[in-house]
Amino acid sequence: MDENTIVVGVDGSQPSHMAVRWAANRAERQGARLLLVHVVGDTPSRDSDDELVQAARRIAEIAAPSVAVSTQLVSGDPMWSLADGYPDAGAIVVGSHKTGFLRGSSFGSGSLQLASVSTAPVIVIPSTVSPTSSGIVVGLDDSPDGRAALDLAVRFADVEQQTLTVARCVPPSTGRRGGDGEALAIAALSAARRRVSVLAPGVQVRSRIVHGLPAQALIRASARSSLLVVGRSQGTGDPSPMGRVAHDVLLNLVAPTAVVGASRARAAGRAPDVATDGTFDSAVNASGPVQ
Repeated sequence: MDENTIVVGVDGSQPSHMAVRWAANRAERQGARLLLVHVVGDTPSRDSDDELVQAARRIAEIAAPSVAVSTQLVSGDPMWSLADGYPDAGAIVVGSHKTGFLRGSSFGSGSLQLASVSTAPVIVIPSTVSPTSSGIVVGLDDSPDGRAALDLAVRFADVEQQTLTVARCVPPSTGRRGGDGEALAIAALSAARRRVSVLAPGVQVRSRIVHGLPAQALIRASARSSLLVVGRSQGTGDPSPMGRVAHDVLLNLVAPTAVVGASRARAAGRAPDVATDGTFDSAVNASGPVQ
């Protein structure tokens, strides 16, 4: 298993089928392999389980005929089996029924649990994805996970030749236009643009300050995007494995959404260079205006 493999958790549901199609298309664009994984319970039915994964395989092969597709049946708890079994995957993709904003937690805990514990980036796909969606949006914050999210978004934008929008939220408490909150956001966006220019000079970058509560602001900003990327934890002191922003965004999907932590970057020696004030290292010295 390596970062050139996209893993998809399949269960035969409509959201799962959408996740397979989305992942197959992404694998084709990125030149990646696709691994379809079905986790069986305590009383597996070999015939029906085989039929389920083969149906998913047919969906993938129709969506992206050039992609190498393989399948696996594993036993155990679905989310823990995916998280523990494929820590080095380029991404783990699962489908989900979406909810309207602030309508509660009918989404369930499965994908939230997976995104909370997985070393690999987790991408959650809503049951409907617009075929006209385009562009990648990343929520920028100063935490290590936020910086890892930026790096992942840059990689996707570079490989897929998509425009990258870097969005920085200014919460209502600091959101006076022209105030300190907005000045800090402009500085952070400028630093992010410099990092993008070093990592992937060919990526077209747009910077955007969004006002309001972070999750709501990112949901609005990504409504027409092909992918939203957020850091798992925003470094706010919350001891839970997942920050409130990522949690609320996953509960209210409007676009395919990737949740990424910094653990893999640290383990591989690729942690972003940062200064103690939370901005990217000044050694990254390319420039670009905030737009």
